[in-house]
Amino acid sequence: MLLDSSPLPVSMTAESYGELVDRIVAALGPRAGAATLERVRRVVAAEVDAAGRHRCDRPYDGQVLLIGCTDADPERPAAVLAWRALAPRLRQAELDAGHYDVFDPVHLPALVAALAPVLPAPTASAAVGAAAPTEPSLENAE
Repeated sequence: MLLDSSPLPVSMTAESYGELVDRIVAALGPRAGAATLERVRRVVAAEVDAAGRHRCDRPYDGQVLLIGCTDADPERPAAVLAWRALAPRLRQAELDAGHYDVFDPVHLPALVAALAPVLPAPTASAAVGAAAPTEPSLENAE
């Protein structure tokens, strides 16, 4: 399962990098201290650096579910094509959320619904802590 992911390296302009940092820092709220703000800025810089050097070029023949967000990302169509080239059994679902809003509580029911076709159905044994099957199937996913 891939959640609004791309196999392509990330490239950012100074402007888009600044907007990303501003968005993440704003999410910390007004009470974040200077040390927290500096730590978050360093983490964002490390993540952007890693994303820029990331390469995903190994094919995968298994089933893959890509859940894409609906925000306007001009690179998303190219990312989907690249995933299809790497994983021919790719299936897609959409989540009506922005990339940075996926885990907001308001979007969780839709995220769970998008995952439902690939997750095993709950069973009585799962309720008492038994392990779920290790390879969920996408055979019946739409």
